[in-house]
Amino acid sequence: DSTALVGIAAQLNSWEAKQFHTLSLIFDEAKATDERERIHQMLNFLPSKLVIPHFLRADHLFAPSCFAPDWSPHTILGVGDLLPAEANDRLHQLAVQAGCRVIITGEMGDSLNNGVPWLYFDLLRRRRFQEALRRWQIDWSYSRRQAIKFLVTQNLPLFLPWSLLRAGKLLQNRFQPSFIELPEFFRRNWHRRIVDRQRELSQSLIDAWPIKSPAVREMLEMFIPPVSFLGRPFDDAIERRHPFTDRRLLEFSLKLPPEIKWEANRTYGSARYHHRQAMAGYVPDEVRLTNWHIDFTPAITYSMSPPAVVEWFQTRAHGHVFERGYLKPQAFYQSIAETTNVTYYVRAILCLEAWLAAISPGGQMSRLVRAGL
Repeated sequence: DSTALVGIAAQLNSWEAKQFHTLSLIFDEAKATDERERIHQMLNFLPSKLVIPHFLRADHLFAPSCFAPDWSPHTILGVGDLLPAEANDRLHQLAVQAGCRVIITGEMGDSLNNGVPWLYFDLLRRRRFQEALRRWQIDWSYSRRQAIKFLVTQNLPLFLPWSLLRAGKLLQNRFQPSFIELPEFFRRNWHRRIVDRQRELSQSLIDAWPIKSPAVREMLEMFIPPVSFLGRPFDDAIERRHPFTDRRLLEFSLKLPPEIKWEANRTYGSARYHHRQAMAGYVPDEVRLTNWHIDFTPAITYSMSPPAVVEWFQTRAHGHVFERGYLKPQAFYQSIAETTNVTYYVRAILCLEAWLAAISPGGQMSRLVRAGL
């Protein structure tokens, strides 16, 4: 599992004084897969002196819903990532007991496990041509189209002077349409403000961000810096950060044999079959089996059906997104009724509504907000 890979990779710095730890969450009841065999393969690949003492069960940490039993939001880590308070508290306790400082979510681990395409630039820049060729051959065996795309469109252009890259990005930002077409249920004034603000933000980052290394900018997702909570130290015993910030993880990913690194069938592998199996009994079968792309970590992303979204909004005493004039209620409900999956903007609106409810007077987060946390 990608999360297991990141957890194991994080132990490779045992020769350093300040160690970098990760709590790796493994499903313990996914008996219909070869997950354990793959984990043992990775353990055998490591030097024998390295010990991975903590593999913890996670299937009991998460409820079917991203909200607490009373449907009120408790802990919000970021857009598309809501956890029940009980799960977050338990996760924190386990991390403290294990002496861990870092938790990396499965979604971030997937990004690492799928390969970091901009690493070609870094390898070529350091004249590690043989390693770059070996990595490209692995990508070629997986997908010729993707291998060519990674090298030609995402890595070689990075050798251009920064002034040319900046000019090209500004030109692209000026003429490209909104990165996702906004639905009709946004009121016109907010529709315009969102589009304008998006373009202003993108251009200001290109102009003002002091990091001029193309590789660093590309690794941080097309000039957009990572969300602050991913890299900011927390007051508690857990720091959440992106694996791209640690080169050891990239180097370890490069060295893994391909039979360990990738699923045998990537198309079906993306459906997270072992996650589906682990969710049996926790998520209704009509959600667990009919939706092909269930992502277990951010429960709100794919595990909440459109009818459940409508019901949640209609049973609430206040709809903050409606009261503030962000959306047209009827158009919003009609849009949900016409789809079989919760769309990107509906998920974002759910997160926004939960956040507004949490920080409103009497909300779960209002005490922390007043305390300046």
